[in-house]
Amino acid sequence: MLDVGLAQAKDEEIWSYSQANGFVLITKDEDFSRRATGGTSVPVVWVRLGNCRTVSLLKAFDSLLPEILAALESGSQLIEIR
Repeated sequence: MLDVGLAQAKDEEIWSYSQANGFVLITKDEDFSRRATGGTSVPVVWVRLGNCRTVSLLKAFDSLLPEILAALESGSQLIEIR
């Protein structure tokens, strides 16, 4: 969200921007996961790995990317990464 000036934005602004631009939200925020289950058009990848270093997070995404993409392509609105 830094790239588009939403670093300090409220959840609703981020959600609306994502919806308007067809984005997938990747977040650790449980609030967004609850929104994704309401039949909306913003898919959410909910990261539930706890506190970890960036390198560990990227490694997890690298190994799970095919599954994440398949879930998104099949229409999943909420994908949890544990």
